[in-house]
Amino acid sequence: MNGQKITEKIEIGRKVKLVAKVEQEKKEKHGSSGVKGILLRNCYASDEYENITILQAGCSNGNVFPVFSGFKTNGLVAKSPFFTMFQLVSGSTQIQFECTFVVCKTPCDDDSCMPGAQKVGVAPENFLHSHWT
Repeated sequence: MNGQKITEKIEIGRKVKLVAKVEQEKKEKHGSSGVKGILLRNCYASDEYENITILQAGCSNGNVFPVFSGFKTNGLVAKSPFFTMFQLVSGSTQIQFECTFVVCKTPCDDDSCMPGAQKVGVAPENFLHSHWT
């Protein structure tokens, strides 16, 4: 995940989406790190005063994204549904988004909220490990 900070202001009410992307590094001349896909599991929006859950077990709880929606994954890129930029109750002008995800050894393209994806969609031996974005 690139974890780049957005430095420009995003107006409250603007339509936006979150994009998670894994960038692979070559391990050796003919091999790669073995990552074939990612599945988003949990996401949070926070500032210095509060933390809200926006995705749990791959599905939205309706706080930010429509209820029972998730990130759509294609290869090493996962995109959230569009949502309206918001401000937390504290009134802070800065929000940080953090997500947990699993990386897959085999392709795991899906919507993170689909029934198969909730069971994680692929056998555990096909996962490499989890990360924070």
